[in-house]
Amino acid sequence: MTGTGDKEVHVVTGGAGFPGFSLGKQLTKKGHLVRLFDIKEPVWELEDGMEFIKGDIVEGRKLCEVIKGANAVYHLASYGMSGREQIRVLRLLASFDISVVENLL
Repeated sequence: MTGTGDKEVHVVTGGAGFPGFSLGKQLTKKGHLVRLFDIKEPVWELEDGMEFIKGDIVEGRKLCEVIKGANAVYHLASYGMSGREQIRVLRLLASFDISVVENLL
């Protein structure tokens, strides 16, 4: 992961999706360094000041590595919100969000 210098580091989970990537772009325009964290790679080209880290947010150790030293974390990751990945079981979504928030805390 890149060094920070004097800039704030902001982490965006779900950073490869449209909302997360768009937020990352806005944060870099404000002068922040941005770590986009997602299980899938973004389809858009990274802006200066952006870094993509591939991983699953339910993996606590990996998530801890990604957020270490961050000034802010934006949790935009979600499970199966598009196309054929639609959620089939509501409990799975609830369990996913609870475990992710537990890892973030």
